[in-house]
Amino acid sequence: MIDTYGLKDWQMAKILKNAARMVAKDHGAIMFDLHPIRIGQPKYIDVLRQVLDYGTKLDGWFPTVTDAVNYWRRHGNWKDGASFCCLLTGDIDNFTFMDYSLRLL
Repeated sequence: MIDTYGLKDWQMAKILKNAARMVAKDHGAIMFDLHPIRIGQPKYIDVLRQVLDYGTKLDGWFPTVTDAVNYWRRHGNWKDGASFCCLLTGDIDNFTFMDYSLRLL
């Protein structure tokens, strides 16, 4: 979104929040591959905050990929009746995604 399309932070937030809203309607799952070098930059970190805040308002669940798969296999739905499951991934061979989300604290 940044390199290929040259989107600004507010444009990225709008697109990601719209995608979350659409998947919540069907109680589905969505995965955002957020490249840590890009989303971890100060000018983009607010995009992550906006997506997490908006997804939380929509009653989304933000587990790890492993937790989501294991929970779905055992229960056939999302934890605590969440409206959707949002998976946040990145280049985990270099850092865990949590390293970047901790910047929000």
